[in-house]
Amino acid sequence: MDIKHFYLEKGIGDVLILLHGNGENCDYFEHQIKEFSRYYHVYAIDTRGHGKTPRGHKLLQ
Repeated sequence: MDIKHFYLEKGIGDVLILLHGNGENCDYFEHQIKEFSRYYHVYAIDTRGHGKTPRGHKLLQ
């Protein structure tokens, strides 16, 4: 299964990964990213089937 995850990346330093809940996408962290990126290298990731990341296709075997 080839899925290309969409994510936002901003800042420098230690890595901070932001994961949203069900029904949301990485836009949920819009205001937090700005502040956290002053201190961290922030990644906000869209999980499968949310935001700009597709759900993907089930492989049949």
